[in-house]
Amino acid sequence: MQRGSSVHFKTVKSAIHAVSHADRTVSPTYLLPPDKSFGTVVVLDDEGSVASTLQKKLALASRQALRSNDYSPLWEGVINLRRPVDGESQEVYKNECKTVIQEWCSKYEDMTGHKVLRADVHLDEGHMDGGVALLNAHAHVIADKTNDKGRVIKLTPQKLRDIQTLTAAVTRLERGVNSRISGVNHLGHQAYRHMAEKGKLETQQQVTQAVNKAKGENFQRNEVHIAEVKAKAKGQHEAEIAELKAKYKAEREAMKASGQATQQAYQALKVTHESALAELVATRQELKDTNQKVIQMDKYTKKLEADLVESNSKIAQALVDKALAIEALIASGKKSEALRVTATGHRVAAEKLVAAQRPINPAPKTGEAPLPKPTKTASGPILTPSLSKPLPEPEKTLKERLKASWDTFVDWIQGAGGKLDPVTASSRHDGPVVQLDDLHCIQKTGRTAYAVHQLGQLDQVPDLQNPKVSIQYRDGKGTVKGRLGKPGVQI
Repeated sequence: MQRGSSVHFKTVKSAIHAVSHADRTVSPTYLLPPDKSFGTVVVLDDEGSVASTLQKKLALASRQALRSNDYSPLWEGVINLRRPVDGESQEVYKNECKTVIQEWCSKYEDMTGHKVLRADVHLDEGHMDGGVALLNAHAHVIADKTNDKGRVIKLTPQKLRDIQTLTAAVTRLERGVNSRISGVNHLGHQAYRHMAEKGKLETQQQVTQAVNKAKGENFQRNEVHIAEVKAKAKGQHEAEIAELKAKYKAEREAMKASGQATQQAYQALKVTHESALAELVATRQELKDTNQKVIQMDKYTKKLEADLVESNSKIAQALVDKALAIEALIASGKKSEALRVTATGHRVAAEKLVAAQRPINPAPKTGEAPLPKPTKTASGPILTPSLSKPLPEPEKTLKERLKASWDTFVDWIQGAGGKLDPVTASSRHDGPVVQLDDLHCIQKTGRTAYAVHQLGQLDQVPDLQNPKVSIQYRDGKGTVKGRLGKPGVQI
């Protein structure tokens, strides 16, 4: 089955994350086996321009833009490519994909005024179907969508539709249906991986054989298994959050150790991390909703325990028919590839239904596959950074640096004949900031009173020597009022 054309854009918050995925510096866990993979093709190597452009354009951005969680001067487009045909040479196919993306980049720049910084073709993702590798062939294109002054070159809705038309023409795939009509969105690589791992019944004949095999038997969902799935999903969710936080901490430490990171870069990294956390929380809520639906379906299924197995066969056949209908719509271009997750879910449910050969109220099977988990297109966890040059080993840990910075500021206050103004979880402090390093600042709050603030607890870095600075704490988080100033000098 051939694919429809599509290009899906998302903002680039972390250059390290985007480039490490594009150039495979950090290799994903869901790649095809080496003997089935076509590898990757570097169409345009950025040679560090993604990171340098992001830092430069963030410095030019307006304060209003920087306050927006969705702002980034760069965005990344994921472009569908055709799958290879049987017997097609890898070299010929890869050269064609490279030529297609080169043409797309050139025409995209002419159409939008944006500048393409990096382009890569990924032919190493997909899933196995009956021993045959079905490539999820696509390209990643990272572009700067701002002008020389750092202002975003905006694209009208019509221009965005023109880009989709351009993509269909260049890739020679059938143009996809507008998401406003289809009601479905782009399927990200994580959702695609989830779909592929679940597998499916290969042919209509296999379904028929499985239905016939199940005749004379009843089906009932197992409540114990549902409870196990819920507990396992909760543990996995908590582990994902812990992993995300650990990788965020590692990336932040790497940025600090490089000695080149700006406050804007820190803020962009923080926004990316918080966005990923929010998506995990949303996914968890979807899982809870799905579990509730499963329980409701279970109650309904129990009412059918006395029915003949023919009823179960009809249900299974109906599920498979729905899956086939959805796949036919996808093949015709009337529905997006994203709907394949639903089709896969129907097939998995049908497969379990017709394969059930245990009595009513069976004991739970150890290691039985969990129910399909809801998926969400998401930017993926923040990856541990991998730079072209090794970072210098930090001389001190963050805890040691915080203590050294604090001690230095306390010594300075004592040398000035002042005293500490305590900072609490709900205190307020008014007055100019007189000293500032990369971890703390000193605010003069009285004739001889000084408050020491940890910058990591503030929403922004305050001005030096601005008499109108006010810092108000709520639940341990400080809000800085007064105009956003320039970085201070180290003491």
